Amino acid sequence: MISHERLVDIFKALSDPNRLHLFECLLISDQTNTELMNQVGLSQNLLSHHLSVLVDVGLISVRQSIGDARRRYYIPNLDVPQTLSDWWQQQGLVLDRPCPPLREPKSVLFLCRKNASRSLIAEAMVRVIAPHTLVPYSAGIDAGSMSIETLNALARCGVATDGLRAKAYTDLPAMTFDYLITVCDRVHEPGLPDELVYRHSMHWSMVDPEEMALEPDGYDDAMDALCAEVRQRVALFAHRVAAQHGPEPDVSQA
Repeated sequence: MISHERLVDIFKALSDPNRLHLFECLLISDQTNTELMNQVGLSQNLLSHHLSVLVDVGLISVRQSIGDARRRYYIPNLDVPQTLSDWWQQQGLVLDRPCPPLREPKSVLFLCRKNASRSLIAEAMVRVIAPHTLVPYSAGIDAGSMSIETLNALARCGVATDGLRAKAYTDLPAMTFDYLITVCDRVHEPGLPDELVYRHSMHWSMVDPEEMALEPDGYDDAMDALCAEVRQRVALFAHRVAAQHGPEPDVSQA
C-alpha cells in the first residue's frame, strides 16, 4: 500500500500548474526537452526545474533515444497513476472500468521500423482493451516478420493473435487515420512518410526488445515488460479517446 508520505510527494509535485501541464503533455506523447519547451512556452531554466521535480518524485523518467544517442525523451511512469488508482479503489472508488464504446470508433495506426513486435503488440492489445472504441492497424516502415517471441509473449498475456500479420505501411489501405502513434525512435525522428495521412500524431518511445535483452535468457522477460508497458499505454490512450469523443450528456433529462 502506498505510504502517506509518497502520496503527499506526488500530490505536491502535481499541485503546480506548470508541472501538471507537463505531466499531462507527457501522458499523451513522449517528448524531448526542446519539444516540451516549444509546446508549453517555458524558459529553459524553469522547464528544467519542473522536469527535475517530476523526475525526483518518480512521475516521469528519462530514456535515451535508440535512434540518436544525443536525444533524451521524457516519458511518463504509468505505474504511478496505477498506484494512485489502486489507492482510490481502496477508498471504495472503482476506477478500473471497461473502455466506453464509441458510435464511430476511431482508427489508430501503430508505426514501427519492421512491424515485428512493438506495433503488433499494440494492435493486439487494442483489440482486447478497446474493441469498440478504436480500430487498430499496425505497420512498419520496412516489411518485416512477426517473431515467435512476439506470439509467445502475447499468449502469456492471454491476448489473441488471430489475424495479426507483419506488413509495411505501403500495404495499408488508402485512408486517413484518426491517430498515428510511432512506437520506435528511429521512425519518429526522421519524420513520417508523406504517403501516410492522419489527423493526429504522437510518439511512444518504446525500447526494442531485441536490443533490451542482451542475453538469450532475458528475452522473455524483455518481451513481458514490453507487453505490460503497451497494455498500460493503450488503456490510458483508449480511455482518453473515449472521454474526448464520447456522447455529450443529455441535459434534457436532468
